[in-house]
Amino acid sequence: IGSRIGIHQVVMEERLSAGLVDEAVEALRRSLTIAEATLSSTPRPSLAWREARSAVARAGSALALLEYEQLRFLDSWRLAERLLERIGPAEDVETAALSLARARGRAGETNDAEPWVTDATAALAVVRATGDRALELETLVELAGARGEAGLPAIDDWRAVGALATQLG
Repeated sequence: IGSRIGIHQVVMEERLSAGLVDEAVEALRRSLTIAEATLSSTPRPSLAWREARSAVARAGSALALLEYEQLRFLDSWRLAERLLERIGPAEDVETAALSLARARGRAGETNDAEPWVTDATAALAVVRATGDRALELETLVELAGARGEAGLPAIDDWRAVGALATQLG
């Protein structure tokens, strides 16, 4: 599964860098289809199942973000919601990313950013536990954006973003 999805991920990145968003979306959809098929056909809770679950979450999160960026908020929200139900709950980065995608899409569709702030705060705790500083920076940016959209003070979040970005170079 990894090599087939990896090929689609490379294609997606190439298409995005060339400004070919529709082709990138299609590459992500193919990745997601492969990952979901693998997840359905793999015994749970094997290593292959966990890898397929992770692939579903990664491809789904990326696709939901592209949908959001194209102002397809409802599509983004529904996709992430469906995939969260599919992969089930867990305290991991993949689930946190899908939860963020769901909350972001919902906020875009409903103009209610409070759930986005809640999910971004929870995601930050999960990410910090992994020690992945680059991912922490991405999540801090997400949290600051969510708080800003919710009309909440975000200056401390943006300061944290600046401090971590400086540390990471």
